[in-house]
Amino acid sequence: MRRVALHLVTGLGLIAATVASWNHGHQPANPSAGLEIAGGSPWLEARPDSLRIDLGEFGAADGMHLRFTVEAKELQRGTEEWQDGRLHLEWIKNGECLERVYLFSVRGTGSFSETSAIHPAGPPGARAELHLENLGQSGRLRLSRFETFPTRVSPAARAGMGFVVLGWLVWLASVAGRLRSPGPWLAAALWLVAAWFLVIPGPWPKQSPLVGSFAMDAPDPPARALGPGDFVPAPSQPGALESPNLLLRWKIQLRPLRPLLHGLLFFVPTLAFLVLTQEERRGLTLAALLALAVEAAQWGFGYGFDWTDLVDLATDALGMLMALWVFRKWRTGKEGHLAGAPRA
Repeated sequence: MRRVALHLVTGLGLIAATVASWNHGHQPANPSAGLEIAGGSPWLEARPDSLRIDLGEFGAADGMHLRFTVEAKELQRGTEEWQDGRLHLEWIKNGECLERVYLFSVRGTGSFSETSAIHPAGPPGARAELHLENLGQSGRLRLSRFETFPTRVSPAARAGMGFVVLGWLVWLASVAGRLRSPGPWLAAALWLVAAWFLVIPGPWPKQSPLVGSFAMDAPDPPARALGPGDFVPAPSQPGALESPNLLLRWKIQLRPLRPLLHGLLFFVPTLAFLVLTQEERRGLTLAALLALAVEAAQWGFGYGFDWTDLVDLATDALGMLMALWVFRKWRTGKEGHLAGAPRA
């Protein structure tokens, strides 16, 4: 019981350290490159209608910190899923669009805000263009507020996150078994690799703060205000924006198979945890912690929690049970083979 309590207390401490390291991991990179649209853009009618805003070059940066508010009035979606109010970034170099980054989509009536998010910076030498499009059948759309400045990862945050990862490695290995054996360490390392792709930062293209806002090491840089002359009418480019993240594209394209994929997604690591720990209780504990971490991170990043997440947890459990069944079959077969082997 004392061991369980110690694991619980140290685990909560590691969660707090992870949240603090993540939320304090960025700082402004170039104070002179800040931009702000305080007065808002003109209203866009559904024709379709589009505006382009040249944000310029951001120099050497790891990301772009964004805050914005989009307003819609009776905006009705068209026949296609992507025919709504849409905000996205384009990275332009030598007149060619190198990358399109989806930021937000809206329909109906209301005001919708992104209070703190960091998107990866574009290729070196590329200029950023902000595009606002009303592709709906009817209704109006405007960008009432937009703020951005380039960011970089703090060197102190890199070091701090390294200590946090090391702490998680030791904690997970102690949950997986005896620290003198290689199996628990390998299981803990596998857990951390899976967490990188599924939990933090996960498959999402943007980086969101965990439960709150990003806390920069320095104050927000002074922003250069953009006026009405900076809004340039532009031809609309209808079509769904495809994410550069392969895992996210698969998730969208294979949405009907989501329950099956969730089960398979947890079948493989659970089986690996069971083989490495050689204990059902410890292996299943690691798998359950990974499933809970995925759902908790989605909630912490602001994606919420609803009935689909309950379905995800149920299919995760199914994948774990399948892995347990395969592990028991494998272990029974292995023990039977050893029992039937001739003795020297």
